Amino acid sequence: MEKRVLITGATGGIGKNLAKIFAKNHYDLVLTSTKLEKLNSLKEEIVKEFNVKVDVLEVNLSNDNGPKLIKEYTDSKDYFINILVNNAGFGNFGDFYEIPYEKENDLLNVNIKALTELTYIYLQNMVKNKEGKILNVGSIASFASGPYLLTYYASKNYVLAFSYGLAKEVKRHNISVTCLCPGTTDTGFEKRANLDNSKLFSTLRVATPEKVAEYGYKKLMKKKEIAIYGASNRFLIFMIRFSPRRLVRSVICKIQDKRKAK
Repeated sequence: MEKRVLITGATGGIGKNLAKIFAKNHYDLVLTSTKLEKLNSLKEEIVKEFNVKVDVLEVNLSNDNGPKLIKEYTDSKDYFINILVNNAGFGNFGDFYEIPYEKENDLLNVNIKALTELTYIYLQNMVKNKEGKILNVGSIASFASGPYLLTYYASKNYVLAFSYGLAKEVKRHNISVTCLCPGTTDTGFEKRANLDNSKLFSTLRVATPEKVAEYGYKKLMKKKEIAIYGASNRFLIFMIRFSPRRLVRSVICKIQDKRKAK
């Protein structure tokens, strides 16, 4: 079996930069996204620059069969996914009751269901081979509740709790699980989430996806269980941990409330 790094949501932001960092460090890749043209362009760029093997697969993880399609593909190639990067994810901005539920269902499928299923699928061979690393992309949102990005915050709470608990379970099998928790990052997230009327990206310091990806890769290699990018974000999380929930929620609400942002 050939070893491969599997990265979801690989055509932009943190995922794209993680793909380049793994390739630079001589890892062969399987990259997935909903954008086949961008996947092929990224593949061409990576192969030319780093001379590694790259497979690309167009798949929509909001569909129930998304993880199954990825598994079928990697099985057909007889790949051992020894490093899994669950990067795909997005948010919906607005009042929960006004957002079409189809959009919220897609979010839950991508941010929670697909991440959980892919982890379960590829963990089987990792345990069997006593080798593996998993990087789940959470957020500083993982530590709080966020009105107007309600399901995004809740889903990232899940990612952190799931990753941290799983890290303990699989440590004895020589498998590490890292939850990368960046703050606001220039990935295009704000555009997809319709955050035009929110003050979130103008209030908090915005990181570059290159820096976040580099940090995440280093912490993954060091088997760090929770990796919060940026000193200011680490301080923010420290304050959240020791502040009343109601106060934290009120501050987040003021930052994100689209009506107050106008």
